Amino acid sequence: MIIITSVLWISACAFFLYINQMQFGSTEFRLYYGLTLEALTTFIAASFCLRTMFSCDQDDPFRFSWKLFTMSLVLWGIGSIVYSIYPIFNNGAETPYPWYADIGYLGMIPLAIVALISFIRGLGVSIPLMGKLIAIIAFCVAVYYQIGGQENYALTIYSEKDGGLLAFSVDWAYYLLDPILLATAILIISILIGSETANVWWWIIAGLITYFLGNVAYTHAVANEYFTEGHPLNLSWPLAWWMITMGAMIAHQQNHS
Repeated sequence: MIIITSVLWISACAFFLYINQMQFGSTEFRLYYGLTLEALTTFIAASFCLRTMFSCDQDDPFRFSWKLFTMSLVLWGIGSIVYSIYPIFNNGAETPYPWYADIGYLGMIPLAIVALISFIRGLGVSIPLMGKLIAIIAFCVAVYYQIGGQENYALTIYSEKDGGLLAFSVDWAYYLLDPILLATAILIISILIGSETANVWWWIIAGLITYFLGNVAYTHAVANEYFTEGHPLNLSWPLAWWMITMGAMIAHQQNHS
């Protein structure tokens, strides 16, 4: 099951690259395929997380983590669908920013953070001091890059973008929540070595870091006005959800072993 799922998932992502690099099919086909891939993979990942949650015992401390991951992916998937509506009904035009989709996209991040915190509590172990220090450094570097690395994009957005205060607020929500997610993931990494559930959660952490990197790259691309639908960056999220799905499937197997 794991191998088949992986082959199908990677094949779907590879086909996305192929049709966009080779300009295969119509522009509308490539657009709709990419949008469908993002939304569909999100809900598939959510369904596997939900299945894993139900396979956990009622007193399993990780059951709550899987529940939150399911909810976070569903929110992101809803955001992806809302994002897709605009180009579909506006002749393929780029979705404006900010958009109603950002409600789902932003809602995903706090739930994922709480899911990771719940996992740490479930393990019942203390976080190494070095892990805490690295997490703090990573948070500061990520925030600095988001703000300073974008040529002060966040600081000037209020006066330069039509979105005004709304766009400014949404940007800052991303600029703070994404680094918090990264820092929390690093805390998990610092305690994974030697854990019996490490093989599962390495997949989860890899997926969340891929998600984070995709968000950062997307922000940079949008700020510098070179992002268009069909860009390879669109694969960041389907690949992130694939990794989370792998973790969920492995955890499900372990729960039934």
